[in-house]
Amino acid sequence: TSSAPQHVLSSCGSGPTIRGGGNMFSITPGSGGPGACTVTFGIPFKNTPVCVAQPITGSVTNTFSYVYTNASLTATETAIGTFVVMCSGHE
Repeated sequence: TSSAPQHVLSSCGSGPTIRGGGNMFSITPGSGGPGACTVTFGIPFKNTPVCVAQPITGSVTNTFSYVYTNASLTATETAIGTFVVMCSGHE
């Protein structure tokens, strides 16, 4: 049997974790992170998807923002914590 390619984390500090997969997942950046985290989708979307990313830990005074393409999502925050992501592809 084969499994779908997994999402890949980069620039997320030392020892980041990702839970879930596909269109819905959560990311906890590792220690010593630069305040940003990029996830490259295991299977890129055909077109740029509609994504929502929401921090669930970290300081509420920090500004959280994210940008995405059909192949990746990058989230930035001064003191980034765990965040959840949901993306929906379209034709």
